[in-house]
Amino acid sequence: MQPIIKIEGVSKKYNLGQISTGTLYGDLNKWFSKFQEVKPDMKHLDTKAGTHWALKDIDLDIFEGNAIGIIGRNGAGKSTLLKILSRITTPTKGQIKVNGRIASLLEVGTGFHQDLTGRENVYLNGAILGMRSYEITARIDEIVEFAGIQSFFDTPVKRYSSGMYLKLAFSVAAHLEPEILVVDEVLAVGDFEFQRKCIGKMKEVSDQKGRTILFVSHNMGAIEMLCNKVVLLDGGKISYFGETGVAVNKYLDNNKLMSSQKLSERSDRKGNKKISMVSIKLFDMSDVEIYQVKSGQSFKIHFNYEVNERIPLPGMLYFGVDISTTGDVNLIQHHNRLTHQLLADYTNSNTVIFTIYDFPLVEGTYNLSYSILLDNIFLDALDNAVELKVEKGSFGNYKEMPGYSHGKMLVNAEWSLKK
Repeated sequence: MQPIIKIEGVSKKYNLGQISTGTLYGDLNKWFSKFQEVKPDMKHLDTKAGTHWALKDIDLDIFEGNAIGIIGRNGAGKSTLLKILSRITTPTKGQIKVNGRIASLLEVGTGFHQDLTGRENVYLNGAILGMRSYEITARIDEIVEFAGIQSFFDTPVKRYSSGMYLKLAFSVAAHLEPEILVVDEVLAVGDFEFQRKCIGKMKEVSDQKGRTILFVSHNMGAIEMLCNKVVLLDGGKISYFGETGVAVNKYLDNNKLMSSQKLSERSDRKGNKKISMVSIKLFDMSDVEIYQVKSGQSFKIHFNYEVNERIPLPGMLYFGVDISTTGDVNLIQHHNRLTHQLLADYTNSNTVIFTIYDFPLVEGTYNLSYSILLDNIFLDALDNAVELKVEKGSFGNYKEMPGYSHGKMLVNAEWSLKK
């Protein structure tokens, strides 16, 4: 049996600070930018020449009807692989043989023309996939019903919200019946109910119609629900390809191992290190150091940093924190922009304090990630920097605390009968 996708020795190199982006559009943009005045908020960007191998010697055979998950930490090469498969960019080395039409959903609105209506974009996308007009017409009611945007179907898509954009884009990709459906983490933009519908639809087209699915996600629950095989990428290489349960366990074990290392030993940090994190510590509200927290507890996170190069602040300096499950489902995300608290006096301190009131997570183990940015430029960032252990505590008017299987978030709520 011949594979529907055959990947042979594929590598992808990016030249940092040079032209050679891999696409004509990207190359022209970079070339013209050399003649433009540098923006004030971009002067700190280091453009020294260098190379980065996003993928290295990938060999993979994918057979028809399989739902393949692609997982790995940020920067592992997942999205690069999908872009090569979708012919958005080309490999530096190696080749890919594809036997069938590919529909890709890599970014919200990919393949849509802003000035065309939703209906017109459906016909445009169908034509790109090589379908006849009558074939698209036969499916159009099904497409708009699944997307749930009947009232806006004849409105130009430039007036759509990101959620509406996503719903129509996925519905088009799933219902126009390409042999291969490629979906990146973009589903996270949608609401929970729509994500559930998307997973169900992908499972249907794979199991019942024999279509091939390539699905990138950080949500291990969705990966386990949909995929019968998983590719685990690490540093641009395949570290495992096989059974879903084995791959997910390897991924979670690797995350746990990485979060137990000292920050200074972590090789997966990103950013130019002009400001870098030294340590992360927890304190209660009396400023006593603690090593785990309780549900409902108020506490402080001390992010201790060092300034390696003083940076003028034409823009906003962001310190951010993410708290996620061990399966990388994001639960809490916060940064100082949300509270409009400027940190311009950062050189006169080496600690930024993030205070959380009435911590709303149930008992369990979570991952804490951080990021430091100047506008949109990373100075330092690290996924799963440390583990955060949460014990049972008290929250609101709960008389007993729910377990981890009841969901992760606590709410201050009550029940009553209407009189």
